[in-house]
Amino acid sequence: VRPKWAVSWNRGMFTKEHMKYMTDWINFGFTHSGTNIVAASDAVASGHDYTEESLALARTLRGSGSARILAGFSCSESGNPMSAVINDATQRLTLAQNMAKLVKEKGYEGIDIDWEYPKENKSYDSGTTWTNFARFLGELREELAGTGASISLAVTTRYDAPTQAVLDSADFINSMSYGRPGEHSTKADAQTDVTFLVNKSIPKVKIVLGLPFFSRDVNSPHSDQGGVGYSTIINWYPKIGAAENYFVHPTTKVKHFFNGANLIKDKCKTFVISQGCGGVCIWAYDTDVPMTNSKSLSKALYSVIKQTKR
Repeated sequence: VRPKWAVSWNRGMFTKEHMKYMTDWINFGFTHSGTNIVAASDAVASGHDYTEESLALARTLRGSGSARILAGFSCSESGNPMSAVINDATQRLTLAQNMAKLVKEKGYEGIDIDWEYPKENKSYDSGTTWTNFARFLGELREELAGTGASISLAVTTRYDAPTQAVLDSADFINSMSYGRPGEHSTKADAQTDVTFLVNKSIPKVKIVLGLPFFSRDVNSPHSDQGGVGYSTIINWYPKIGAAENYFVHPTTKVKHFFNGANLIKDKCKTFVISQGCGGVCIWAYDTDVPMTNSKSLSKALYSVIKQTKR
């Protein structure tokens, strides 16, 4: 969940009903500047920090429920290089301490890290950086000792995949099974990602399959370009069917692929119910339509899988 969307742009979508089903609300609002933890660019506006409001909203909606609230960290080598910190022992420990400090001071129940990608920084060897990142995760776990906080990682299997030591160091692996060229996020692609992790001896209960609540422009060279959120798709095409997984952009006339309700349910049945994966994660949950809408993707996936205690 992106804080600004949750509390400002799409506040009406979130209700207590969501938190009855959700196991983890990832407050995806943090990044770093060197060793300091800062609010991500899309979590602030005119000097306003939305991370606190999003945290308060999640707590209010959760009430006495069991859904956990995690601090989500976004690290981009082009915007906030992490490799320099990770490859310096002193800075690495300081960053771990500052992440743990945020958890302890704000009461978060875990940390989710989305680092894309060490390979992008040509000044450092990717393999060495992943090795030092595994050391960082060990240091972070020591700093979190006694809090019960979990560590999860957003990873891709098709580009600069983490080393075995990194995968083993996390409590949960959130597989970013979307953003590929062409059809973007097919069931076959999801199987490729799950199989990759299983072959790395990752227990299936640790594997969390990423589901897209957004489309991808088939002409875009990068997964973050050309796509629109699911609510926009429904706004443009309110009669689009549950079995449909593509549309033509009304302005650009370019084909977009996405995951419709039926494909979302099929993935949940196959990978969670049948194959035993630990669950699913969403990018980005705030782009859905309300669960009162019959076309809600949240409603579709919750018809198949329910909240369980971790």
